[in-house]
Amino acid sequence: MVLIIVANYDYVPPTTNQKYTVTVRSPFDTGGTVTIDGVGTGAFVSNSFAGGSSVTVRANPSSGYSFGAWSLSYVGSSLLS
Repeated sequence: MVLIIVANYDYVPPTTNQKYTVTVRSPFDTGGTVTIDGVGTGAFVSNSFAGGSSVTVRANPSSGYSFGAWSLSYVGSSLLS
């Protein structure tokens, strides 16, 4: 028996002129803060980035709390990965 595994790829055209806004919020001020690329620590942070940018989003739990999970929503024609 032979098992053949094929990798399939989808072309993603460059989006150099496209801007995306990343908004992150923490639902309760006491539970912790959030940051985008290490900037803007708070309960609500928003910043715009050029298409193709790599962005790091971080949850910073307060003392006595632990991070549970992200919930994700988006506005527009595609979800960022």
